[in-house]
Amino acid sequence: MPNVSDREHVVLVTYMNEVNRDFGYLQVSAEHHGLLPFIIGYGERSWWPEGLGRKVNALRRFVFSDRFSSRDIVLFADAFDVLVFGDSEKIRRGFAVMEQSTGKSIFFPAERSCYPPLAEILDRYPASSTSARYLNSGLLIGRVSEIRKVLVPDPVNDWMQYSDQLYYHEKFLDNQDAIGLDRDCSLLCVVDGSLADVGLQLLNGTVVREHSELGSPLLLHFPGPGHWPAWINGLPSTHVQDTFAQVYPAEHKLLFDKVQLTLSIQGALAPRRSLEGLGKDLLLGFVRGEACLKCAWGMSHPKQCRELTWGSSNCPSGHATLLLLLVLCCLLFCCSRFRRKPMVLPSSREPAVEKDV
Repeated sequence: MPNVSDREHVVLVTYMNEVNRDFGYLQVSAEHHGLLPFIIGYGERSWWPEGLGRKVNALRRFVFSDRFSSRDIVLFADAFDVLVFGDSEKIRRGFAVMEQSTGKSIFFPAERSCYPPLAEILDRYPASSTSARYLNSGLLIGRVSEIRKVLVPDPVNDWMQYSDQLYYHEKFLDNQDAIGLDRDCSLLCVVDGSLADVGLQLLNGTVVREHSELGSPLLLHFPGPGHWPAWINGLPSTHVQDTFAQVYPAEHKLLFDKVQLTLSIQGALAPRRSLEGLGKDLLLGFVRGEACLKCAWGMSHPKQCRELTWGSSNCPSGHATLLLLLVLCCLLFCCSRFRRKPMVLPSSREPAVEKDV
């Protein structure tokens, strides 16, 4: 009897319609585990949230292509905020366990909040034994045959209200016998903040649970607060970037650990300026000061302000730099307002006017 893995392939695919450095999270972590993501939708005009019908259609074209057998396993991941922590064989085994225990062949991760928070969606959701109750569409894994039949049987409108997540909510609620949610983070996990926020931690480059006998997830999606700007260890970052930096420090330094200004002109000319030394420190100080004030005035998400409370060690230098720059701006403004106007001499072509004596 042939090995199951000999006739099943795990294929990683992502949707990316234009260049974005944040693709490095998925590409580097996937390649480290022997997975090379297919990119679909490159060059398409798409936008969040209403333009993501094109993402659904691109996935449909991909799974209906002739390259797959019906037993192959397709793993879809968002392009800019997903990290991979396992190779194809580990992912295949994890999927097989979920498939055998539930009788379902399509799975999404679950999250604690529901987007969009529509009553007709919230009221139909089944109860959950964990805090993660609602579908998140940043990851999905399934058999090609079931994805074709249940998830994307027909083309959809390129424009869809509330993004593709509403589409997948409805698919799940109408097909709960075929689609499951990974509410235990056994394979697919939503990290809507830091790893600690969802009971995970890093150990020797792998993700482990803090207080559980369950296995560790192999794919992490960092939506919302997971990829929003945050101050971590006194520097501007995100939780997905901080996790990536701990696992891949060399790649992080090359891709993300820099202050860089780039101007792209028609895609052909892209002058780039990197700031080092005093210039880098001044810019970071200004950004830190602005963030401190926003946190103090309640203008930022609380998760972004954990290290930027008023009077903390990260705020004074930022305040001082911001104050200095504000003073300089005021001085420049005052100088421009009150500088002496140039004298306008009469033109030599104008006739002389005789004055009465």
